Amino acid sequence: MKPTKKGGGRENAPYNFEPSFERGVVYLASTSPKFMARVAHELRPDLLGLPECQLALEAAQAIARERGRGPSHYAAVLQEVAAKREAGKIDQEQVRAVAGFFDTFDGQPLPNAEDFEAGALKVVKARLRFAIAQATVAEHGKDDWEQVKELQAREESLGKGEADIGIVATAEGAIEALRAFRALKRMPFGIAELDQGFGTGVPRGTLTCFMAAAGGAKSMTMSHITAQRSLTGDLVAYASLELPAELVIPRIIACQTGFTIDEVTDGSVDAQLAAALAAYPNRRPPVVQLFETSTTCAELDAWVKNIELREGRPIDVLVVDYADKLSATGKPDERGMYHEMRIVYEQLRGICDKRKIMGITASQSKSRDEKKAKIIDLEHTADSIHKARIVDQFITLNYDDTTGDMTFFLAKNRYGAGRKSLGPVPTNYACGQVAPVERAAPPVQPPPPPPTPLKQPDWVDGIDMSKVDPRVLSFTEDGELDFTRMLPLMAPQEPPPYVPPLKLVSSLSESELVLAAQKAARAALALGAAPEEAVEVFAEGLEEGPGSLNMADVLGAAMRLGCTPQEAYRKLTSERAPGEDG
Repeated sequence: MKPTKKGGGRENAPYNFEPSFERGVVYLASTSPKFMARVAHELRPDLLGLPECQLALEAAQAIARERGRGPSHYAAVLQEVAAKREAGKIDQEQVRAVAGFFDTFDGQPLPNAEDFEAGALKVVKARLRFAIAQATVAEHGKDDWEQVKELQAREESLGKGEADIGIVATAEGAIEALRAFRALKRMPFGIAELDQGFGTGVPRGTLTCFMAAAGGAKSMTMSHITAQRSLTGDLVAYASLELPAELVIPRIIACQTGFTIDEVTDGSVDAQLAAALAAYPNRRPPVVQLFETSTTCAELDAWVKNIELREGRPIDVLVVDYADKLSATGKPDERGMYHEMRIVYEQLRGICDKRKIMGITASQSKSRDEKKAKIIDLEHTADSIHKARIVDQFITLNYDDTTGDMTFFLAKNRYGAGRKSLGPVPTNYACGQVAPVERAAPPVQPPPPPPTPLKQPDWVDGIDMSKVDPRVLSFTEDGELDFTRMLPLMAPQEPPPYVPPLKLVSSLSESELVLAAQKAARAALALGAAPEEAVEVFAEGLEEGPGSLNMADVLGAAMRLGCTPQEAYRKLTSERAPGEDG
């Protein structure tokens, strides 16, 4: 197929390409980085004849300028066009026209790049040569040939862009390709069986779709992945087109903590939730928003942008629950769901690729067909098989009502081995878990600091003051320790390992003897003496004369006895004589 030239050699005249040739050129510019580098970058969109081709080429060239490389899939071009609609530069009908343009290539043989490149080069080179001639005449005598040199360089570079011939499988080439493949940043789902099936996870910039029948755990799977990714510190944006945020968030928290969804919802475990979530110091709460079913991918992209502006960082994961409820243009597509779902999934994948994020969504299966099969597969996709063709990973959810187990079938894996079953694994729907979750150990609480010991002799009247809680200290008006008030509050102590010799009672006056006996009784109480024997110690100190009472003997006897200080104190105070100093 060749171009038709009718406009002379003027630089600004329309190209007048034959329509089918023009469509092939623009399709190649939208899908082949090589074609863009060799010729399409010099084409002027405004000189094309078809409006939809003008918009598509303009979008493809914008991508090439931004990324330094042309798009490899027209999904990125559709996303760029949709962004222009959101900016108010074009309308819905123009977006629809561009999508229809790419539809014409579905199921058709791809254009031959060499033929279309040769035809386009003739026209573009002729325009540049005419521009060189005009610039030469205009600059003659000015001794300024910069514009001429620039045009000549552009003309010489045409058709000489780096040719992408693929990877030459030499040892060096293969190793370099493998290094590039291994360097892809991968992210796990947080479901052990799936992560093992994918190696170390799925690459960033890809879209994963889970498929199941109604009630087949699609939303539960997406909330489970959201819960696990947010625990690692990832910023997850959860767009729900079915459940309000008030129902989604309890599922996420239940999956993270192990409490049931009902317990999280009714508030019966509020006191324990904070401690359970504290076990994950890196946890970043996900952002959950309910959208209407007429929401477009462009509106989702704008929402993500607002999140990133608020958080001050890019998101890591975009969950769309679920893409079947999105709209391509904000209103029903006259061509039906088959075409609309293709556009939706292409745009959604374009967002993931552009932002280099992990994309997660779900789709409905043909419930009537899947019930007849042991495993749900690609042919059970409802509405449009385009969904399975466009996504990078396609996983079906197969729940066994009898055993309560889930089997994941990896129907498609663009970056590795597919067509395999993973599982079965037990589910726990009550806690929002489609697979077992490894719980984090609760944080270890540091022990409370020991009480500050008093700066005075350790032993006071047989009590080790360094072990006394400062909160029970009480003092008399004279500044002395008031054991009468302290003893009921003190915990029992072990007796001192050694009691130094004490002053004999024989050297004390009668009043001093009474005071010494009282102190001995208090010491016995603090050391765990029985109430009766504590009273005997007190009475013995009053009745025996000088020289008969040795305080070391009193303390030694008290050490062999046992009761709580509180019991001894009550007994002593109830049996002492009126007027005695207790």
